[in-house]
Amino acid sequence: GGMMAQDTVTDGVFDACGVLRFSSLAELCEAAQAFASQPVPRGNRLGMVTNAGSPAIIVTDEAVKAGLLVPDLSLQSKAFLNDKLQSIASVANPIDMMATASGTEFGAALHALLKDPSIDAAVVCFMTPFFVDTLAIADAIGEQARTTDKTVLAVAMTNPDGKDEWRETVERVRQAGVPVYYFPASAAQVLVNMDRYRRLRERPQEQTPELDVDWQAVSALVTDAEPDADGFLPAASAGAILHACGVPMVPEGRGASFSEVRTAAAGIGYPVVLKAEAPSLVHKTDSGAVVLALGDEAALEEAHRTLSDRLVDTRHLGFVVQPYLADGVEVIVGGARSGTLPT
Repeated sequence: GGMMAQDTVTDGVFDACGVLRFSSLAELCEAAQAFASQPVPRGNRLGMVTNAGSPAIIVTDEAVKAGLLVPDLSLQSKAFLNDKLQSIASVANPIDMMATASGTEFGAALHALLKDPSIDAAVVCFMTPFFVDTLAIADAIGEQARTTDKTVLAVAMTNPDGKDEWRETVERVRQAGVPVYYFPASAAQVLVNMDRYRRLRERPQEQTPELDVDWQAVSALVTDAEPDADGFLPAASAGAILHACGVPMVPEGRGASFSEVRTAAAGIGYPVVLKAEAPSLVHKTDSGAVVLALGDEAALEEAHRTLSDRLVDTRHLGFVVQPYLADGVEVIVGGARSGTLPT
């Protein structure tokens, strides 16, 4: 319960409804520009073209950190790029054309990205050096963006309030429906948010399971429970409450002596897990109080002896035996009060 943030319920409602939540107003507005003018990417595979390495590296780092992919280009795309770009250009992903790249080269590189079947979205990163026709670059970006149904974003690391030509460069790209961001990380975060929305929209629609909750039994268990000095319920009481709520539980047996533990394991069937129990052992793994995958009685006896010796000073020490489940996904569930329990 202590791991639950105070507005976890709000997050859960938003997620169920497919609503994106943002950490700042700036992040929301930057994403809104893209959602208003660009299609949602069909997947999480990102391609980049740049005339300076650093912006594309920043986009790559931020995107990959958030789960997007930057795949290699197809052999056909590389052959096309080798024919269209200068020999000094890198035709990997990101496509790095150096600072001297012209509008024709930008257009060819973006065309290759948008036609490559391994790319779902493209980011064009460009500086605005004084020795390059930046208006031609803007026109090339716009021409390619208008003829594709893939997502296209731009990063223009320039001074839009400085040179008139640079202001018009940025404006021409925007007029083509391509959002322009100053910081590379902003473009990466926009794509991350668009991918989050894609995954929310495409996730399978499943029915929430109906649990057969015995509220009278739950109420009685909570009333009769005897929490320890820190307010924790004994594991047996917590398990009984979960069972009364209709949550499937693995079979388990309890005991203090090895004879009791052995009988419980024989009833469950090997392999088993042995866990030490005591009011002070709230986080058992951290205390070294869990032994996994015990395949026979000899292994169980050794584990019982080891835990008993290690925790000899632990008050009210007992043991629980459960089946060892090798497959599955480990999940930690926390609870926070929202409203009141039904009657």
